[in-house]
Amino acid sequence: MNKQIKSSSVNEYFSWIEQNIPSDTPLYQAAKTYFEASEADDAKRDPNAPFLTVITRTQGKRPDMLCDMLLSLTGQTNTDFELLIMGHNLTDEQNASVNELISELPDWMREKTRLVPVIGGTRSTPLNAGFEEAKGAYIAVLDDDDLVFDHWVETFYSLSKEYNGRILHSYSVIQNWETVGKHLPNTPRVAGAPENTYCCDFDYLNQLGLNKCPFCALAFPASVYKKLGLRFDETLTTTEDWDFLMRASFLTGVANSSEITFLYRNWLNAENSSSLHGQEEWKKNRDYVVKRFSKTPFIMPVGGLKKLYDEILEVDTLYNEDMDDTEMFYDNGEGIKPENLLRRRNSDDIRKFPFVYDVKEGDSLRLCGVRFDPRLKGNFSMKNLVIRVLDTGDQITDFALKDVVTNGYIFKEKILFVKSDPQIILHFPGPIDVKEVRIGCVMKDGLTDLELDAVLSGKAHCGIYGTQRRSVAYRGARKIYRIAKRILPKH
Repeated sequence: MNKQIKSSSVNEYFSWIEQNIPSDTPLYQAAKTYFEASEADDAKRDPNAPFLTVITRTQGKRPDMLCDMLLSLTGQTNTDFELLIMGHNLTDEQNASVNELISELPDWMREKTRLVPVIGGTRSTPLNAGFEEAKGAYIAVLDDDDLVFDHWVETFYSLSKEYNGRILHSYSVIQNWETVGKHLPNTPRVAGAPENTYCCDFDYLNQLGLNKCPFCALAFPASVYKKLGLRFDETLTTTEDWDFLMRASFLTGVANSSEITFLYRNWLNAENSSSLHGQEEWKKNRDYVVKRFSKTPFIMPVGGLKKLYDEILEVDTLYNEDMDDTEMFYDNGEGIKPENLLRRRNSDDIRKFPFVYDVKEGDSLRLCGVRFDPRLKGNFSMKNLVIRVLDTGDQITDFALKDVVTNGYIFKEKILFVKSDPQIILHFPGPIDVKEVRIGCVMKDGLTDLELDAVLSGKAHCGIYGTQRRSVAYRGARKIYRIAKRILPKH
């Protein structure tokens, strides 16, 4: 087998054929031909070619942000890359502005940088042109308004040593920014603290419904475009990155690194893809992409099937409708009280929302918050927390881990509950006339050695603050109420 690209899913599949299919079959010969062609392609590769080609699309409308991006790229610890700036429909003035920024780069960086003009097409057109021009073994797309940390290229390079041939994925943080200034209206300014929304591994099941991997946190093997023939769909006006990522990952697989290498700038008042394209357009493109996914063969990477089984088994074993130690309390402005209970009912979507609570039929409660008690005892973990609140006007509001406080420990987007009496508290931004509350999560019995070490070493931080801890008297009152509820006759 070709050692240089042996890690990709398609190579693993052909390798499996070579080892398990008789050599006199057409399928075996196809696998052999594939590897021979791969070895021939590698022999032709320019030894002086860079490891990484960085592609940056720009319309020349935000030179201040492009300057910041170039500065972050100039600070890389690994400089084995080239930069292709794809000037999309630039005017003469914009072209001159971009060329001026390139001329101000250090000599070594300027030698690695090319401005490539692209005329016409959609957002995907500069990407196809850039992938065609790329000389690197891997290709990454870096938007002209984003920032990378100094080990961005180095992290991709290190991953490729072990997982050459797979898509490379690192973690990233998102931060709110805004533009200020009268003379230079695109001058950027921070408007909030970074959030770890995208600090998670690539997951096929989650990715099929929602893209959790910003494009700039990925590096694609050039063979995806040049040998396997994948192209960006130029009919898409949005979601072109998600579409390409998933089609490529079906063939190559994805290697993850938990290194945070990229800062995604979420613009509050500047032009971006969200402001340029309406919700209907996003939905239309998403439906188109999902339909394409359903028609695409999927080569599952080695180990993927076990993970899928684990996910299914977690749902089957952890979510029991007869569980009576899971409760939801509410705060109606007078604080959480033992008697303030929402009623549990069967879920109609047990995979996404296994726990559903509502008020009496036809009623509603004006609430300031809720507390979810997942179990009586500790020693379990919870991930993918979503608290969905439905009000009397059928408006849905979703809350996530960042919105709650808890007496558990926060570790890598999980809550680790060590002690008994676990709780999750959510304070609403304002009073809500609540009709229903749904809890989405995955709970797993027991804590791993890594998770316990994180708690003991302080790497996992306690998620509850101030006066949120309940007093001993309160816990006693709650236990008395539970006992009374079970033994007193029901009217």
